[in-house]
Amino acid sequence: MVQQGSMLRRLAFTEFPEKSLKEFQEIYLKETGEEIGLRDANQLANDLYHLFDVFDQVSEQSEERLRSELTDNEIKALNFIEKTQQTEKRTPTVRDISAHLGFKSSRTGHKILLHLKKSALLSSKP
Repeated sequence: MVQQGSMLRRLAFTEFPEKSLKEFQEIYLKETGEEIGLRDANQLANDLYHLFDVFDQVSEQSEERLRSELTDNEIKALNFIEKTQQTEKRTPTVRDISAHLGFKSSRTGHKILLHLKKSALLSSKP
């Protein structure tokens, strides 16, 4: 069931609480129709834990790489959008972004937003 030569086994091993493992066993049984022991459940939980950790690291590296390719104004706009969404629970308008960056025209703010969308750092809802 659990591959012995898994590359993920070389990483730190965690002993999960028995209650959590029993819940994991129930989920595994429900999803696959197969029963597994506590030892295999712990191993699978560790493998999943490390796999998600790898995905998080790759995601962070990709975001850092994309941000390093942005201009100062694009970074300021992105930070302003994130801050406004967190504090005011709304997305700033193009005029808000342009004004925050010190532009009189909203056209420059619009161009910045287009580039951020092309970089996949922003998405818009229709």
